[in-house]
Amino acid sequence: MATDIRTSELKTPVDVAEYLFRRLHEVGIRGVHGVPGDYNLVALDYIPKAGLNWVGNVNELNAGYAADGYARIKGISAVVTTFGVGELSLLNAIAGGYSEFVPIVHIVGTPSTLSQKDGMLLHHTLGNGNFEVFSEMSKNISCAMAKLNDPHEAAMLIDNAIRECWVQSRPVYITLPTDMVQKKVEGERLKTPIDLSHPPNQAEKEDYVVDVVLKYLHAAKNPIILVDACAQRHRVLDEVHELIEKSGLPTFVAPMGKGAVDESLSNYGGVYAGDGSNEGVRERVESSDLILSIGAIKSDFNTAGFTYRIGQLSTIDFHSNYVRV
Repeated sequence: MATDIRTSELKTPVDVAEYLFRRLHEVGIRGVHGVPGDYNLVALDYIPKAGLNWVGNVNELNAGYAADGYARIKGISAVVTTFGVGELSLLNAIAGGYSEFVPIVHIVGTPSTLSQKDGMLLHHTLGNGNFEVFSEMSKNISCAMAKLNDPHEAAMLIDNAIRECWVQSRPVYITLPTDMVQKKVEGERLKTPIDLSHPPNQAEKEDYVVDVVLKYLHAAKNPIILVDACAQRHRVLDEVHELIEKSGLPTFVAPMGKGAVDESLSNYGGVYAGDGSNEGVRERVESSDLILSIGAIKSDFNTAGFTYRIGQLSTIDFHSNYVRV
């Protein structure tokens, strides 16, 4: 059998599917959720080879919510569906994950690139030759998309999608056509872990922001810390606890941040949810002259119907990619 010229040039040829699942293992995933379908069956055989466990579900929506929960506990998750009917059944869970900053790698087994190019009338399609319609539905609820249609680009696209999923803490969408599963990519890349670090801050701007925060903090009479869900999603709880313990400031959590803070700490004060709060908690938070708000999601649910009574003028918001003073 003739050897593919490009494959012969690879130092360590690795199948696309193996590369994908080994990268998932690298970032800490150990269980892959999903539902088998004819467009993903061959790819699923690579899961145990990469040291991963297959977590089968009775339907895709269940798989999506299971993956959502897994990511909240473990830091990131993966779910596999099949083209069309499978991926559409997952969308509610993925949309929820997007809105609440949950990092889920959604892998969709799709028809072969040749079938898509020829616009063939296949099952799971709308019968109009448009193979992009389902990915377009996922576009607005994914922070990155990777269509593995070319082995020359596949490894780079996989690495980028997983990185964005981790850094932005939101779902990403990866398509794996049936004829790409066993195509070869450079396995030498696996020796270098994906760079999951955030881009460094500009030193001058960082110093300025720190000076401003300290100025307000030193001037405040009764400052507090308010911790919310994105402190968990963006994996900064160690730093948050260091701040809480070293500063000794009274600390509260929002409803979606429940569980983020060690409640045995002497300066932990409870859950602040606007009008839904314990009266003592509400008075303490709303009388504060400076609130260090970490990872806030100020939705109607999380603010008890927008009944927060804390003004922006007395709040410093800390987020993964900006600080608002």
